[in-house]
Amino acid sequence: MPYQAPTNPPQLPDLNANFMDEQYYQKDPDGKYWFEFLNSNHMTQKGEAWAKMISVSMADYFTIVKAQGHTPENHEGFMNYLTTASLFLTLHEFNIILPANAIPQPT
Repeated sequence: MPYQAPTNPPQLPDLNANFMDEQYYQKDPDGKYWFEFLNSNHMTQKGEAWAKMISVSMADYFTIVKAQGHTPENHEGFMNYLTTASLFLTLHEFNIILPANAIPQPT
């Protein structure tokens, strides 16, 4: 199935906020995290700020998972978020743009 951009992307978190609501650690109905909706304009204008927010969100999610009594490395949601966010940051760091269908989408 070819990739189709969502018709109603989620609202991005406030770049100036000190924390994110827990809803941002969940995938949307199309199977994407909030940061996967950052476009080239976002990254060109405030890429370092967005990259920092993503990095901080990974640490914050770790804290949330621990506080809930889970072992983060065994928490599927955390590990999925961590992996996806790390890939996103790596691609951004090296200015790599993948075609929309390069990463398999959940069926």
